[in-house]
Amino acid sequence: MQTEQIDKLAAALAKAQGEIGSAAKKSENPHFHSKYADLASVVEAIREPFATNGLAYQQPYRNVGDQLSIVTRVIHASGQWIEDDGVPLLLSKQDMQGIGSASTYARRYGLMAAAGVAPAEDDDGNAAVGKTRDTGKPVPVKRGTAKRGAPASNGEKPEPPAKPRAINVPTPANSGGMKAVWEGWCKEFIHAIGTCEDVETMNAWIYANEEPFKSLYTFSKEAHAHVDKQIKAKVDTLAPVATE
Repeated sequence: MQTEQIDKLAAALAKAQGEIGSAAKKSENPHFHSKYADLASVVEAIREPFATNGLAYQQPYRNVGDQLSIVTRVIHASGQWIEDDGVPLLLSKQDMQGIGSASTYARRYGLMAAAGVAPAEDDDGNAAVGKTRDTGKPVPVKRGTAKRGAPASNGEKPEPPAKPRAINVPTPANSGGMKAVWEGWCKEFIHAIGTCEDVETMNAWIYANEEPFKSLYTFSKEAHAHVDKQIKAKVDTLAPVATE
């Protein structure tokens, strides 16, 4: 959506984007141990270029369809504005902590897209799939080499991938029930990862379940390591490392 005229906004945004630097990667992805630009880094990158060019932004909550989302609106001093269709909040937990975590993620990506911010040292997604040489530098990844839609070994059609979502971690009636709860969560998450047909979908599942994955580490480092191993095995299937 946008105002009828956006000529002044467009000119100001183009100038601001020419002044915006890269957002520094200061936070670490707990799944792939790779750095990423957090929300604070993105805000820091755009604050001065936006201010000097008469630009501001808002990121309110809004129901888009039946999905609570964060909408990013860029506003010019003239009153002209433009906004995106919103980034949906995929909650890892149905509480305020879950909303807060999902909101931060949505605000970061919404703002990066609206302002045209790129993270520093962009590696074309290779670090996100955990591909590193002994030097620690990303290794080129061959995309599209995994066979999709191939029949299962028993001759049946493969199960279609489910839409990425946060898998709920129910609260058991007593503390002794936590083991069963986490066993169920791990089983469902690993199954969901197994149905993914590309790295992007798998990453969506991972980010949607970032909070419970962290909590799993606190509950059982062994279970956390098992799930992490399954993730990396799936990565190798979807995006095998190129041979030199």
